[in-house]
Amino acid sequence: MDPLPAGTSLSSGFHDDVGSSATTPLAFRPTLHMQSWTFIIGSSLFALGSAPGLGKWLGTTGANTSFFIGAWFFTAAGFMQLLLSEPRIGPRGGVRAVWLAAAAQSLGTVLFNVSTGAALHTRQLSAERDFVWAPNAEGSLAFLISGGLLCFVL
Repeated sequence: MDPLPAGTSLSSGFHDDVGSSATTPLAFRPTLHMQSWTFIIGSSLFALGSAPGLGKWLGTTGANTSFFIGAWFFTAAGFMQLLLSEPRIGPRGGVRAVWLAAAAQSLGTVLFNVSTGAALHTRQLSAERDFVWAPNAEGSLAFLISGGLLCFVL
C-alpha cells in the first residue's frame, strides 16, 4: 500500500480518530465510518436474535447463531475502535482514558464471543436445547467500565 501524501489523513474528523492516520503501520486502516457500520450490523443481528418469537420460528439454534455472528461484528468493531483510539500513551506519559475505554469495550466483545459460542455448543446437549443466549456478566461489566471511564473523564 502506497503511503499517503504528507498532510493527508484517512481520519473521519472525529477527535479521537487518530489511529487511521498515514503514520499507523497497518495494512488495514479502519475508519470511524467502518467501525460505525460494523457496530450497526452487529447490533442488528443482536436485535434479530432477541426478536419476540424468533426462537420458536428459527429454533434456538437460529437465534443463537444470530447472536454469535453479531458478536463477531461487535468484536471487529471493538478492535477498530481500539485502533482508532491510538495513541495509547498520552502527552504526559500516562495511558489515555479513551484508549482504556476502547480496550475495555474490546475485551467485552471478546467475552461475548466466548459466551455466544458456548450457547451454540450447549445447544448440542439434550438438557439445554431450549436455552437462548443471554449476555454474560463479565462482558456486560467490561462495557460498563468502558462507559464509566469516558463519563468520568469527559
